[in-house]
Amino acid sequence: MSLSKTLKHIFASLLFFISSICLADTNLPLSPEKISSPYPNVKVTTLDSAQSLIKEFTTHQYSLDRVIKEHSMPTFFVENLPDDLNALPVQEKISGFIRLLLPTIIEVNEHISAVREEVIALSKRPTSEWTKEETLWMHNLMDSYFVKTQNIDDLLLRLNVIPVGMVLAQGIDESGWGTSYFAINGNSLYGEHLSSKGGKYLSTPGGHVKVAAFDNLFAGMHATCIT
Repeated sequence: MSLSKTLKHIFASLLFFISSICLADTNLPLSPEKISSPYPNVKVTTLDSAQSLIKEFTTHQYSLDRVIKEHSMPTFFVENLPDDLNALPVQEKISGFIRLLLPTIIEVNEHISAVREEVIALSKRPTSEWTKEETLWMHNLMDSYFVKTQNIDDLLLRLNVIPVGMVLAQGIDESGWGTSYFAINGNSLYGEHLSSKGGKYLSTPGGHVKVAAFDNLFAGMHATCIT
C-alpha cells in the first residue's frame, strides 16, 4: 500500500520567513536540528503518488526553466518522498526529484547561514560580554557539531552551507533518484549511519548496519550537513 506523502507549499520568497525563526525572547537563530516545525504555518496537502506531486507542480507552474529564468521559485516543501517515482517517465522523474528537493535544500542552507552569521558576530566580542543565553547557545552548537575543542574557528569549519549542486548530486547517487528503501522509508537520502548519539534508524538486511532515519527530508538533509 502506498504511504501518504505530505506536501506543504507557499508561493513567496524563501527569504521572507526563514530569518524570523529564532529562540523565544532572544535574537539567536535556532540551529536547524533544533527546529521541530521548519515550515511556515500553511495549508497541508496530502498526496498518494508521484504523479499527483507532478500535477501539483504543473498546476502552480513550478518548473526548472521558470526557476532559472526568474531566479525565484514557488516554494513547495515536500516532507516525504513518494514511493513510486520509478513509475514516472525518466525525464519527469529526474525533473520531479530535483524540484521536490530544491526548496528544502535552500531552506536548510538559509538556516545554517543565519546561525553561522551569529557565530561570527559573537566571535568578535569577548566571551565575558556574552549573555547567559548566548553562552548556552554557543555551547549547544559546539555539541551539535561535535566540536570537542570548543574553538569557534573549528566550529566554523563545520558550520557552513553545502553547494546546492553537491547536495543534489549526492542525494541522486545515494538514493537512486529518491527510490531507495532508506530514502522512501526513512527520509535518508545520503546513507548516513546512525550517530553515536542514537536516534531513529533503519537496518540493512541482516541488521548489520544501522542507517539513520528522519521525520522529514528537512531533518535528513540538515543531519548530513553536520556530519
